[in-house]
Amino acid sequence: MVSAPVIVTRAEPGASETVARLEARGLKAIPCPMLELAPIAGAVPETEGVSHIVFTSANGVRFFAAATGWRQGRAWCVGPSTAEAARRAGFADVHEGAGDAE
Repeated sequence: MVSAPVIVTRAEPGASETVARLEARGLKAIPCPMLELAPIAGAVPETEGVSHIVFTSANGVRFFAAATGWRQGRAWCVGPSTAEAARRAGFADVHEGAGDAE
């Protein structure tokens, strides 16, 4: 058992969940996000003729979904969390890789 506190540098969304999971295991967790996630202003992709999209994170899905209504193509996702985010965003054709932050 680690008796010293654990610093969690993950940004929200996600930092609070990580802290809670650590605390559930009996660890003292200190949230200390080292970056802030935000969409790039004006970054709206041209989707005409696009049939596939690659998502490398659930946050990428979230920001893309907020910027555009395009959901017609196949979404390739690095892992289960990203794939679930794509499904929640309205993508029907979602392919999931084996990536896992655990």
